Amino acid sequence: MEEESEESEEELQDAAAACSVQELSNTMVQQRHRGSVPGRVPVLRNTMQGHTRIFSDYFAPNPVYNDDHFRRRF
Repeated sequence: MEEESEESEEELQDAAAACSVQELSNTMVQQRHRGSVPGRVPVLRNTMQGHTRIFSDYFAPNPVYNDDHFRRRF
């Protein structure tokens, strides 16, 4: 009877240790993805304007760069 109690207690300790490891792992994953840093100003990149410029440079009816330039770069 005492052996069963010791085994049960060991299983309980193992389960508690596994939970602690899992929670620590979850905490570390959450800390990696912090988002923006306080005190820093976000940089507006004008992605739509960049898309429009690339499109007009390479794919417009009168492109700035010809097919050879496009193939060489991409």
